[in-house]
Amino acid sequence: MSKEIKPRKYVLRVDVGITVSQRKPCNPTCRNFICLKKALRIIRRGKNVVAWCTWVNDFCQGGKCKFAGCKAHALLPDGTCGIEMRKEVKVKDIVEEAMKMDKEAMKIKDKLKKLGRGIELEY
Repeated sequence: MSKEIKPRKYVLRVDVGITVSQRKPCNPTCRNFICLKKALRIIRRGKNVVAWCTWVNDFCQGGKCKFAGCKAHALLPDGTCGIEMRKEVKVKDIVEEAMKMDKEAMKIKDKLKKLGRGIELEY
């Protein structure tokens, strides 16, 4: 089961079977996060990067704040990030990757032969 949310540019599929605890909350240090009050300041405290709200003079709550927004239109109503849900894990096969690299090496070898600079590739 899935429910579609259609923002302006992107089509976002949200699986209904995913529980709220498995979703990642919206992070105010994300490059797509915006504050509609324009009160967000990213500051450093030691080695940590902290989002500071100058409107309430406290730490930014992220997606829980009613003035939170997302440039990618992926902020869900419960304050979780829709971009994280869209990412798919791509599994690469080592054999396929090696074959692809061999093909690229052969193309380079052929181009060098045409230029008169022949080299030998050892495997």
